[in-house]
Amino acid sequence: MHQRVGVSAVEYTGVGFGKLLLFGEHAAVYGYPALGIALPLCTTVHLVDEGLRTELKRSTAESGLSAPDLPKKDREIVQALWEDLFRFASDSDNLLEHLRERRFTLQVRSDVPRSRGLGSSAAACAAFAGAWTAMEVGSKLPDSQHATWLLAHKLEHRFHGTPSGIDTGLAVYGGCRSFLFNGGELPETQALPPPAFPIVAAAVPRGSDTKALVAGIRRRREAGDPVVHQALAQLGRISEQAIDAVADGAPAETVAAAANEADSLLVELELDSEQVRYGLRLAKEYGALGGKISGAGGGGAFLAMFAPNQAEAAAAFAAALPTKLKKTGGEAEAIVILPPQLRPPSTKAESTTSGPA
Repeated sequence: MHQRVGVSAVEYTGVGFGKLLLFGEHAAVYGYPALGIALPLCTTVHLVDEGLRTELKRSTAESGLSAPDLPKKDREIVQALWEDLFRFASDSDNLLEHLRERRFTLQVRSDVPRSRGLGSSAAACAAFAGAWTAMEVGSKLPDSQHATWLLAHKLEHRFHGTPSGIDTGLAVYGGCRSFLFNGGELPETQALPPPAFPIVAAAVPRGSDTKALVAGIRRRREAGDPVVHQALAQLGRISEQAIDAVADGAPAETVAAAANEADSLLVELELDSEQVRYGLRLAKEYGALGGKISGAGGGGAFLAMFAPNQAEAAAAFAAALPTKLKKTGGEAEAIVILPPQLRPPSTKAESTTSGPA
């Protein structure tokens, strides 16, 4: 996040990263830890303070915010988020009253795929919260990053009824992180070293939304379904072991084996889809050591893990997946996440999973 002062306007910028959940889906909301990594994809919000509002130069939006470059549907979402910011943000020194008197123009840029389970809504919320928090940075907010996360988490309720905070945590902080719920509004989070091997993050269309999928598992759990109870406990155990493995720099084979085990449990929970299964089979044809459903399931995101010396194979799989799946009537997007030591020399200084500056 940063603030740029121009000749006649002040601009505030917020950035939110896409995410890939590596371990802990569904089990995390029942007290088990989760592990995720930010994607080298992001949403950026530029919020320009155009000055005091007047009757003759008032924004077309009652809120004082205009986003002329966005489609109508997106403008409606932006206006709703803008009003949410006024509801959730702190009102120190009558800040909100001051902001209501001003005109703002908004620009949004994003390369995070939407409705694919890669954290597009969390990235947007983090970017909006980051731009807003940039207006408050200084003595009032000694921990602006945490304040941004909390605000982004509140904003994400508009997209997911009961968000966990994991997606927005990765969107704000970036990097590879573990999350553990302790009863607070946000989970505890800890930065971890990124896995030392290539991971392909892929996504296909979803058959159901996150809210419905999470609610379905909850209903089965509350009804005493033994399959759900056992699977969630095992998923939680696998997540704990995976976090320790990544923290200790365990080899790719160890983490991939955990991914395969977790995937079988998620399939058992009926969270699979034909296109995800096709993608994971194709990944193994390209030499992947393992892979799994990522996130809520029902389509959406999945991942494939490759050995450190398989960066070219990972890239080949990521390139081939959309074309091959299209021939079967499906569609997909894929991106390779490389650890720092495997990135080309020209990009090593630019971490693909670093958080905002």
